[in-house]
Amino acid sequence: MLGLLVGGSSSYVSSVSHARSALLRSGRPASMKVAEWDPLAAMGRTFNTGSICEFEDGKARPHLGVVVKVEVGAKKGGAVYEVADAKDKKHLVYAKNMHAVYPSDPMTKPGTPPAEVLDDYLNVAGCTPTQLGVELEMIELGWEMCTEDEDSEELSQETIMNEIEPSYTESPILQYKAYRLLTSDLGKIFFKQLHAGGAHHDASAISFKVKTATAVADSKEAWCKAEAEGDNDGGPEWCFV
Repeated sequence: MLGLLVGGSSSYVSSVSHARSALLRSGRPASMKVAEWDPLAAMGRTFNTGSICEFEDGKARPHLGVVVKVEVGAKKGGAVYEVADAKDKKHLVYAKNMHAVYPSDPMTKPGTPPAEVLDDYLNVAGCTPTQLGVELEMIELGWEMCTEDEDSEELSQETIMNEIEPSYTESPILQYKAYRLLTSDLGKIFFKQLHAGGAHHDASAISFKVKTATAVADSKEAWCKAEAEGDNDGGPEWCFV
C-alpha cells in the first residue's frame, strides 16, 4: 500500500508544482467534461456478479461487499443486488445505494471467501485521508488546474485524478483510493460529488463539481478550526495558511 508523503521534500513538491503550473499556462487542448449523465441508461445498467462495491445500508453507513446475485427490474431504485460483506453476511442493496463499483480480479478463483476478495479494499477504507498516499500540495494544485477548465461544473473522477496523481486511475484498487480521497473531508474542501446517492446516482459514472475559490477558502477555515480543536487527523503542517 502506498504510504502518506506528508513531510516529503519541499523542493520536489515545488518543482512539480512549477512544472504543472507551466503546463496550465500553456493550455490544455482537450476538454475534460464528463459524458452527459443519461438517467435511462443508468436505470438499465447492472453490475456483474463478483464485482466489488462500496454501498450504504440505508443509515448512511458505508460498507464493502462482493456482488453475488443481481435482480433486474425491481420496483424501486432500479436493480437490486445481493451483496456479501467480509463476514459473508448478505445484504440486499438497491442500485441507488451503491456508492462505487469495481470489476473483480480475473485471477480470483470461484468460491474465494469475500473477506479475501475484499482485503485490499478494506485496508483502503480503513485509511484516513492523510494516509491515502497523496500530498496536500498535489490535491490543491490539481484543484487549481481543474478550475481553469471550462467544464469544471462536472468532471469525472478520472479527469480530476489525472491532474492530481495519474497513477490513481490505473487499477480498481487505486481508483477506490481516489474515490475515498475525493469524497473524504479533505477532498470535500475542493470538490463536491454530484448525484451522490438518491435515484440519480450512478455508481459507474462518478463525477464532481469543482468548488469555487470562495467555497474552498471557507472549507479551509473550517478544516483548520477542526485541526486546532483536534477533530481531524491532520497536524500543524496540514493547516492552510
